[in-house]
Amino acid sequence: MGVSLVDVERRGAVEVLRLNRPPVNALGRELLDALFHAAEEAGRDPSARAVVITGGTRAFSAGADVRELAELAEGGAREFIQHGQRVMDELARLNRPTVAAIEGYCLGGGLELALACHVRIAASGAELGLPEIKLGILPGFGGTQRLPRLVGSANALELMLTGDSIAPERALAIGLVSRVVASGEALQAAVELATRITERSATSAAAILRVYHGGIDPSFARDLGRELDEVEAALHSADGREGISAFLQKRAARFESQPSSLF
Repeated sequence: MGVSLVDVERRGAVEVLRLNRPPVNALGRELLDALFHAAEEAGRDPSARAVVITGGTRAFSAGADVRELAELAEGGAREFIQHGQRVMDELARLNRPTVAAIEGYCLGGGLELALACHVRIAASGAELGLPEIKLGILPGFGGTQRLPRLVGSANALELMLTGDSIAPERALAIGLVSRVVASGEALQAAVELATRITERSATSAAAILRVYHGGIDPSFARDLGRELDEVEAALHSADGREGISAFLQKRAARFESQPSSLF
């Protein structure tokens, strides 16, 4: 039997889903599949009243598997990005409160995974960001839509257009995370919070989540489709090919193309 890519542990009424793809929990197809099925199972289990998603001490997740993206740029990229969006949406619409426990790198698709959770707790020393622009592409697992709805357009655009990472303290200030704890304590803090939630009315919690999701801008699904179109185009562009090649070759990217139009 192979090693599980998502370890499932029960702590009281809290289901803990731990990403287990060393060294940095890169989100390839197999890990996305495992995460999707684990979330589905948690959503069907009446004894699982809340879910915590975490990674390792080095990385919550450093993002999508760039090697896999490089291969998909030749074909199949759209289906892969759609699948990633579907996994994030499954988590975002889970009928259980979800808490992300973030240690280490939380970048790209990893941050998009955290954004799909209802609450985020980060440990000191973590790095959060959407660095896709440095690869000549853009966030594709819902980041262009969820981040501005959470932290406002100015903060979201600064993060996406620079690709820079921020520390948990800055993430707390802009509302990206709800709490910062000492290094190594994110999981414990997340489980404690999730446990406190499970002690409240499950009926009320489910109703709150339904109302919350019902209040999301009705253009969300449409704009997620636009994100998908743009990511697919970016992966096939000269900048996308150069950015991904440069990353894999561990060199600085040399972007030369100019946008054909602004809109």
